[in-house]
Amino acid sequence: MIYLIIAIICGSMFAVMLRLFQQFKIDSEQGILFNYVTGIIFSLIPVLGIGGDTSCLSAENLQNSVFSYRILLTAIQGALFSFGFIVMDWSTWRSGIALTTAAARASLILPVLFSWLFLAQPSPSWLAVGLIIVALIFIIVPNKPQERDEKKSKTDRIRRIKSILTLTGVFFLFGISDFSMKIVQHSVEVDFADNPTVSEQLINILTVCIFIMASLFSLIVCIVKGSFKKHRLTWKAIVGGVILGLINTGCTSCILHALACLPTGTFYPIYNIGIVCLAAIIGVIFFKEKLKALQLIGLAIAIVAIALAC
Repeated sequence: MIYLIIAIICGSMFAVMLRLFQQFKIDSEQGILFNYVTGIIFSLIPVLGIGGDTSCLSAENLQNSVFSYRILLTAIQGALFSFGFIVMDWSTWRSGIALTTAAARASLILPVLFSWLFLAQPSPSWLAVGLIIVALIFIIVPNKPQERDEKKSKTDRIRRIKSILTLTGVFFLFGISDFSMKIVQHSVEVDFADNPTVSEQLINILTVCIFIMASLFSLIVCIVKGSFKKHRLTWKAIVGGVILGLINTGCTSCILHALACLPTGTFYPIYNIGIVCLAAIIGVIFFKEKLKALQLIGLAIAIVAIALAC
């Protein structure tokens, strides 16, 4: 149970950390980059551990087209990871922690739906699919302000459009990212069903590759946006990124440990609902976020839908 609790706390801290970056004037792109560098370091530990099976790193495997295909998938996954965090950063600024986290957690319906369509996995709960669509409509479409001033009305309209776009982006980027991870896991599981040791080590290696690719894409974003020119590299950015990376790594580790102790059907509903609730509480209490009536209803519907989808 302790692993489940820690996983919920870590999972709810992603949007919180990005909000803190904004509050302490830490360059988000730099922080996200160091988050993935931290992920590389910690994900290398099980790969380079004493006595680990490193047969997956043989020259034959590295030249194998199937292995290359998986590396291509990890490149896509890394890009999705990187851009997903960037869009989440934008969304926490425009829509707050509670709504951004709800959109990210509700996205779990996408890998379930895509797995049914493309990987012959069990069909999703259609009631959950419908409820998540309704919840997203309530969450991402804010109430129209009663503002008569034309200039302010136009500004508010632009702000609402940006809020809708970023929340929608979080939903789809996180959902597609989770599905691409499922494709990698499924391909390894099918090809190495008779050798679980090699299967586990290959997953570890591909995890390192995902973090490397995410770091490269994050670095490209920093260069293109001129992040290092606009904001000089500071210890705040490095420390913030390392903390985010530790939260990222800790969340993944605790999920794996919790799944070894709890049934999947028990873990995922509690995990996802716990994150949505805790993030909403943190957003309201510590960041003074105000949720409208429709958004509160949307959060409640999202919680029910997540429970049904898991």
